[in-house]
Amino acid sequence: MLQKLIALFIFLLFSTRIVYAGMYYGFDVGYTGKNVYEDSCGAKVEEANIPLMGLSTGYTAKASVVECILGAHVGFFAMDFLRGNREFILFVDPVAFLYVPLRIGEFGISPVVGYGGMHRIRYIKERTYLSAEEQYVNPAHFSDTVLDILYGGTVVYGDWLNSSFVMVRDIEALHVFSLQFRTPHSRRSVPYISFTYKGGEEIRTFGLGLTFYR
Repeated sequence: MLQKLIALFIFLLFSTRIVYAGMYYGFDVGYTGKNVYEDSCGAKVEEANIPLMGLSTGYTAKASVVECILGAHVGFFAMDFLRGNREFILFVDPVAFLYVPLRIGEFGISPVVGYGGMHRIRYIKERTYLSAEEQYVNPAHFSDTVLDILYGGTVVYGDWLNSSFVMVRDIEALHVFSLQFRTPHSRRSVPYISFTYKGGEEIRTFGLGLTFYR
């Protein structure tokens, strides 16, 4: 299925004339509402309310009526990073989308197909005592990847509102909702305020930030 999707993407991109291309980048702050990982003892640990800083970048292109997006988002939080990397949490979200926008005036809607997901890492160098929770956290060197075909849709209104919802085939494994908006009369150079929610059986994160298009 992936090979067929890549072949279709290449065919559509090179068989049509590219009428628009540009980059986007952004940053955000957020937190994990839920993160389940496995520690060095093999026990499942569920943690929450860890602050995150995020960076995103990508490339958008329109070839005739077909549009595509290639991008990635990285969210991370490190504690005592300069003193030995005692604790580290990382979320990497690569995506590739292909869609055909259907517009009626300012309103647009489109089904989306793509490939992507999330890779996450939880690293704790040594056993740590959390005084607030009055418990110990064991060392961990955990990593997990969810990469699959993505399905979903987008809804846009003019140049000031853009929302999307995508999921892998197993919605319980990963689903993502994103919203970008600015005032209706903003210039194109004005950044979007962006909100992103990623959810799944073992993960839930929230992010709020700014996204710039060039």
